[in-house]
Amino acid sequence: MNSEKPTDNSDVMREHDLVSSSSPALEGLEGIRYRLRGGSTKQKVDALLEAFQYGHKGIDLVIQALGDDVREVRESALQLCTLQGHTAPIGYVAMSSDRNFIASYSIDRTIKIWGVPESLKYL
Repeated sequence: MNSEKPTDNSDVMREHDLVSSSSPALEGLEGIRYRLRGGSTKQKVDALLEAFQYGHKGIDLVIQALGDDVREVRESALQLCTLQGHTAPIGYVAMSSDRNFIASYSIDRTIKIWGVPESLKYL
């Protein structure tokens, strides 16, 4: 009998593997991808705002949303992609709980605070 413990690379099913793709508990990047594929317009825009918390992988999802079928989602993605003023790539973005401001941190060691356009606040 083999008493080896499973590694992260093993094919052993873990408890978190049992979450189905239709589960509302889907979190992180997978949850964002799920909402961007089939959510309402508001869910998609909220997912775009959340995506920035995941660095380059999240930004890639925002860029992909530039091709979304829904005009409001495309426009929101475009507005999020045009945070100008840093002299180096953005490493982190967060939104205030009242949805009025976005803070961005760049590897140029600057933090900028941006007012959120009205069109993004209420979608």
